[in-house]
Amino acid sequence: MRVVTKRTNEIKEVNRTVYVEVLGNNMITYRITESTILIEGEEKHTYGVEIESNLNGKTVKESITDFSPSLSEVVEFTEKLIRNSVLPASLYDIALDYLGTCI
Repeated sequence: MRVVTKRTNEIKEVNRTVYVEVLGNNMITYRITESTILIEGEEKHTYGVEIESNLNGKTVKESITDFSPSLSEVVEFTEKLIRNSVLPASLYDIALDYLGTCI
């Protein structure tokens, strides 16, 4: 038996700008980014989320570059992150939960 797989879509970030930056509790920085990305040669406009913490002299950063094409959805999600003082390590779990309830 032979399994044939398709090549995964390659996403390239062309242009990135920090749209909003908020310093939360415990030196955690939350950012909303605005990006232009290339998906299979086609340009798309999208918003992303980034969390950076500087605890004990160690910087940890996680981001989701293409969270949503809707700014209001990204702002709502980021407000939830700030209210709950979410650390970078939890970003993907919280995003999966959030998107799971939106669908």
